[in-house]
Amino acid sequence: MELAMASKLAELRPTSPHIQKYKDRASLAWACILDAFITNEASVECFRRRIFDRLLEPWPRQKPNAPIVSKWKSTFQLQLLLLVSPTFHDPLESEIYLRKVLYTLSIEPVPRYRFLLEWIVVRIVLGHPAHQQSMVDLIPAFDHSNPKYIVSLLKIALTQLPRAEEDYAFALMKKVVPLSASAKVVVRHEAHWSIPLIWRHATEKNWRSILDDAILRELHAYTVGIRKHSESAKTRPLQDFDPEESYTLTGVFQGEYLRLDPPEKEIVTRDDFLAVRQIDGHLTARRERRLPLGEPLRRAEVSISLDESSVNVESSEPQTRGAGPLQTKSNSWSASSLLTSLPSRADHPPPHPLIVIGSLLTDAHNLGGLSRVSEIFGVATLYVNSVSVLKTTAFTSVAVSSEHWLAIEELPIKEIPASLRERRKEGYVVIGLEQTDRSIVLGGGGERTRRERNGEEADHDEKKPWRFPRRTVLVLGNEREGIPAPLLADLDECVMVRQWGRTRSMNVQTAAAVALYEYTRQHG
Repeated sequence: MELAMASKLAELRPTSPHIQKYKDRASLAWACILDAFITNEASVECFRRRIFDRLLEPWPRQKPNAPIVSKWKSTFQLQLLLLVSPTFHDPLESEIYLRKVLYTLSIEPVPRYRFLLEWIVVRIVLGHPAHQQSMVDLIPAFDHSNPKYIVSLLKIALTQLPRAEEDYAFALMKKVVPLSASAKVVVRHEAHWSIPLIWRHATEKNWRSILDDAILRELHAYTVGIRKHSESAKTRPLQDFDPEESYTLTGVFQGEYLRLDPPEKEIVTRDDFLAVRQIDGHLTARRERRLPLGEPLRRAEVSISLDESSVNVESSEPQTRGAGPLQTKSNSWSASSLLTSLPSRADHPPPHPLIVIGSLLTDAHNLGGLSRVSEIFGVATLYVNSVSVLKTTAFTSVAVSSEHWLAIEELPIKEIPASLRERRKEGYVVIGLEQTDRSIVLGGGGERTRRERNGEEADHDEKKPWRFPRRTVLVLGNEREGIPAPLLADLDECVMVRQWGRTRSMNVQTAAAVALYEYTRQHG
């Protein structure tokens, strides 16, 4: 990589002492490469276009229900796409690329990727205002089967308001009104945020078709009265994002969107670009670039680390009697919040004296899912073989920030038996989730008579439903081998999930979710 890029840099910038930049740190080398991409030179423009086409090529080839985790997709790919996005001189050509990016946006599930795709769409529309109205026309009035895509279209359409005419704003408001009553909470929330924004522009520009409409006036008054609008700084950290002002090297590579779940560290920083320009010296002053460096980020905590995350804000609106059920979860990036604005784990202790031991699990995706369901069902502590797994992308992509609200501690496999003995002294009962010839079926009527470890009959009546002890340690097995025999012998009891199909067993995190639900059903 370094050899190939050194050759390319020598071709693009033959007088630049680029080799010096590889002595220091990787981010400085990236700054050197990226800075070369943005010069306003004919040869570089052709190079940028080839990079854009090559990077964009696989994204629209994805099928619906695209995977969250992929070997080839990355934030840096989309950052680079945004950086080198060309100015399309042919309207037909720009429409072709616009359709490709919009299709990708319609199927992409990762919030940060969606944000960058939205930004690329805005860049294309800004270059060809003829596409402006099509963004409004694409917003569906009744079909809300793809709520994330509808929200994206709405946000893209809103970015055009500073350059829009009154007819555009009125057409957009007509789309927003029915969306404000959508059964999809993420659509409804975004519509509620949009109404005051459109109204503000209407007031500034004296758009009478909006301001004089009695229904729109009442809707605006109701919307701004909703409590969430007084908490915008906490619940919508990207609300004031400006796609034009933020189109700088600093905005692209260190923007606030890097806080979107799961959070990600920047590859290159403003300081790296400054260092490159200091090395280039007088060459930098003569070189024109297609986008500026940008101002330093204002927030002291803006540098992203892997222990930060975001959460989704749920709807608190009452449902109307007789109306259909309303979805109560949201996954829009605009609902993301900074952890610093939320109460700490200590403020919300877990409701159950329930411990889960997942040390035997080896798959980071399974551990991420286990973290998620453990936090949801109020587990006190989750134990894993090594806490280093919490920093992996595979874990965080499935855990969706649950690790910030759940106590996760390290318990190496060899220390499990000693840990179980200590827990028994504290009054815990050790339950294994495993298929054995003596396992009790969860949710059943106590199909098997429970025996104590000394071989005597237990006082459990097999005709009564079996209940988890309130102080329970739940031990989960390895994905392939389950709970090993020596550890099985050390358990007080085994439980299993009843199965009707022919598949041998459930995924371990799925089985754990069933067991944890049964525990909470019994103990509230």
